Amino acid sequence: GRKEFVLYNPPVVNRALGIRRSSVLEASGLASELIRAGVHTIVFTRARTTAEVLLTYLREALPPKLGQANAIRGYRGGYLPRQRREIEAGLRDGTIRGVVSTNALELGVDIGSLDACVMTGYPGTIASA
Repeated sequence: GRKEFVLYNPPVVNRALGIRRSSVLEASGLASELIRAGVHTIVFTRARTTAEVLLTYLREALPPKLGQANAIRGYRGGYLPRQRREIEAGLRDGTIRGVVSTNALELGVDIGSLDACVMTGYPGTIASA
């Protein structure tokens, strides 16, 4: 199908110093709008701590509805294999609407049901992009 790529630079908040709004906050806002609109979304970030912060922001922005307590999940190194397989299955069957991940999910996992990918910051390698 058709693919679209959007490059987004956060807005400048201090022109004199060249400071931009946090890419983490911008990614959180974009991902929450996508998920709210029914778009199955993955957010990639380079660090485990950033993945956990983004996951917290998304869960705060998108309170769980009845039966959707685990609709937004994290995926990173350090999760047990059982937890990873559970998340992968939820992505495939559509019960998970959004996932925040480090590169732990980028290679070797076929998730065909995702509609959008938000990459927070520079991906680091061509394989990550």
